[in-house]
Formats: sequence, structure tokens, C-alpha cells
Amino acid sequence: MRSAMIMMMVLMRMMVSGTEVPVTDKAWYFTSYNWAIADDGSSATAVNSGAYFKIGFSGTSATLNLDLQGAPSFPYATIRYTIDNGPAVDIQINSTINSLVLGSSLSSGNHTLLFFLRNSLQIVDRWIPQCFIRITGMAIDEGAITYELPLRPKRMMVYWDSIGEGVNIDGTLGDLLGNDAVNSWAMALAAALDAELSLVAFGGLGWTRPGLGNVPPLYTPGNDTASSWNKIYSTVPRDFSGQIDYIYCGHGTNDALGWVASQLIEDSVIGWLPDLRSKISEDTKIFLVIPYGGFEEDPITTAFNTYQAKYSDSNAYLIDLGLAGQQGLNVLFGHSWEAADGLHP
Repeated sequence: MRSAMIMMMVLMRMMVSGTEVPVTDKAWYFTSYNWAIADDGSSATAVNSGAYFKIGFSGTSATLNLDLQGAPSFPYATIRYTIDNGPAVDIQINSTINSLVLGSSLSSGNHTLLFFLRNSLQIVDRWIPQCFIRITGMAIDEGAITYELPLRPKRMMVYWDSIGEGVNIDGTLGDLLGNDAVNSWAMALAAALDAELSLVAFGGLGWTRPGLGNVPPLYTPGNDTASSWNKIYSTVPRDFSGQIDYIYCGHGTNDALGWVASQLIEDSVIGWLPDLRSKISEDTKIFLVIPYGGFEEDPITTAFNTYQAKYSDSNAYLIDLGLAGQQGLNVLFGHSWEAADGLHP
């Protein structure tokens, strides 16, 4: 009993006298196009599964401070983290959690932290967000320091739907058990291209179709409010001024499942490409991808060719995965070798 009381006093002292690391500390790397940093520097907020951060710190402990007010009181998302490339730790979060002890009794010296929003309940609002993670800082030992971790040299964005979000990667077990953005194909591609990834993927989303969680379509011609591509969430514009080397977009599946007219898809693609190019460097490579399963190949191809005929964009490319990208991935409401549900690889 006495030893327990002593331990509690030590822990309380650590909490009071530890070093607080604000989200504006230069040691944090938040994925470039996923996080909204509050104007006063008090927090960093993300809604996309696959959003992550990296930071190095010294000392023997690390506690992440959160502000989840307004989120559900029941488990609505899963975070995953690793310290020093050790085993992954998964924790489901809800609004009652205001801190996460990520490490305690660590060996003295320097440590690395990699932290992901792994998945979330797709039906909870992600646009006027109730489904989010908001970080207000991190507590480390008194006198401990932070330091920047090495980053991959390239920066990459991926616009996608549930396939990008990692839905049903681990089987059809529900969002918090079956979905895993950390192990999605986009993460593998980013590693292959030696790039830090900003994954902007919402289940159900299409060129013209709203996504789950109240997310507007990717691009609605002439209606910015009904377009999601240029916002982190409803009230926060996405700033494209930083480095972006590659942008991939693979929408079309949900337009097909919603029986959207081909002309509407063409109009959306034709409008989005020049608007996107106007926000980014002429050297950024844009890859417009026919989605897995081959959905909406014709209108997407037609729209791309129309764009190129007008703009001659030498850094925009159309990728058609062909039959290899369709096999086993258009078996609606079934199963295949490639996908537990016949749709999500």
C-alpha cells in the first residue's frame, strides 16, 4: 500500500513538473494536408483515417493531450502508435478521453514516436466534425527535449474513397475492427515512392457522390460549398502552398454504384483538373486513376483527354490499371481472392 502511494505521488509530480510540448513545436511533423492547426497554435485536428504525425523526444515518458469535446461518448475511432519502432499499440477513443499515456518507464535517452488515426466510424459526421482527433500537445519528462525525425524527401496526396481509407482490409468486421488505413495500398505506394503521405479518403465519396459522415462530393462544378477536395473539413480550407510532388485521384467507384450519369462525371473531372492545377506547382505530377474494378473508365478517360486537348498538361497522367486492377474487385456483394467483400482490396 505504501509503495503504491509513493508511486502515485511520483506520477503526480511528473504530471505537474513535466515539459509541455505544444503542437507548434518544430519537432512535430503532421502530414502536410490532413491537419488543421488552430490559428492560436493550441491544437491540431484531423478527420481522415491515415492522418499521422512523427516526433522525436527524450526522457522516459510521453503523454499525448487531447480535446475530444463534441465527439461521441462511445468508441468512434482507433489510433495506432509505435515508440522506437516497437510493436503497434491500438486504442479506441471516445470523448471522455483527454490524454493517452503512450510511454512510461522508457529507457533514458532519445525515442521516436509515430502515431496514426487508424480508422473511424464512417457514419459519424466528419465534415462538421464529430468524428475527429484533436491534439493539444504532449507532456514529456521535465528537462526532456524534442527533436525532428528524418522525413522521406517527397510529399504525396491521395484522393480516394473507402478503398483508400482501408475499409474491410481485415475482413467485414465493422469499421473499428475491419478497417485499417495504416495498411492501405496508399501507404505502400508512398513507401515505394519515398514520400510522406497525406491520405484524403472518405468511404462512399465520389466525383459527384457525397461521402459517409456528411462529406460533400469531391467536386461539384460551380458549387464550392458542395465540394470537398479543397477543404480539410467544412470550415478549414486546405492550404496547397507547401511541397506536393505527387497527387493521385481514384474516384469513380461510388459514382458507378450510384448510377450517376456519365456526363455529370465528365463535367466534374473536367472542372477539377484545372482548378487543382491552379492551386499547385506546374511541376507537381497529377495521376488520374481509373479506380480498382474499372468503374467509370469511359467518362473519366474522356474527361482527361478533353482536359489535355485544352491545357496540354505535361505533368498530368491517366493510369488505367487494366484487367489486373479489375480482377476480383468488382464482385458486388460477394467474395473473391482479392477482396473479402469483392470490392475492397
